[in-house]
Amino acid sequence: DLAPCLADGDATVRQHMLLAYRNLMRGVRDADGRKLIETAAHGQCHTQLFDLERDPWELHNLAGEPQHAETVLRLRDTLRTWRDDWDDNRPGQGGDFWPQMEWA
Repeated sequence: DLAPCLADGDATVRQHMLLAYRNLMRGVRDADGRKLIETAAHGQCHTQLFDLERDPWELHNLAGEPQHAETVLRLRDTLRTWRDDWDDNRPGQGGDFWPQMEWA
């Protein structure tokens, strides 16, 4: 129900927004404005983490910075839970994406 958001722009309805693009990308944004993007293409995997409150244009990747390692692990755990809860393992979609992620 999105009615609380329409009535109050600061209302929180969901703790996470989950993202997927074919068999190439999975991502999650949390209520604190952190956005994790995991991509896998041509045998290469990339991790991106952004603080959308401070960096809305996603210019500064925080994924490799030690002080953000816990956030990366927490959001990856959210992605794993989503994968299992929604059975994101179909061929041509998650079934091709997840085996490339060594952390998954």
